[in-house]
Amino acid sequence: EFRRVLFRSIPFFWYFLRVSNVYFCSMKTLADLSPGNESVIKEFLDPELALKLIELGCLPGEKIFFEKTAPFGCPIIVIVGKNKLCLRKNEARAIVVD
Repeated sequence: EFRRVLFRSIPFFWYFLRVSNVYFCSMKTLADLSPGNESVIKEFLDPELALKLIELGCLPGEKIFFEKTAPFGCPIIVIVGKNKLCLRKNEARAIVVD
């Protein structure tokens, strides 16, 4: 039930294509930010990933700070609230930010 409600909250005009866990969308995602930038989580594109991130404290409306990347660009380290999270690039592409 929760997954259906969460997925319905994603506006239909966002187009995205999921090809082997890689997302292409017209919105600004966490992967588009550069280290040192801060933004606000707007929505999630993947409902399964959204459940995991919500359990970790990444809620829509929360501020997210892109701290740094690993030497080859993946994974990335972000700070949400008091938590530091390490995310893969394809997971960061599923998080839409303002």
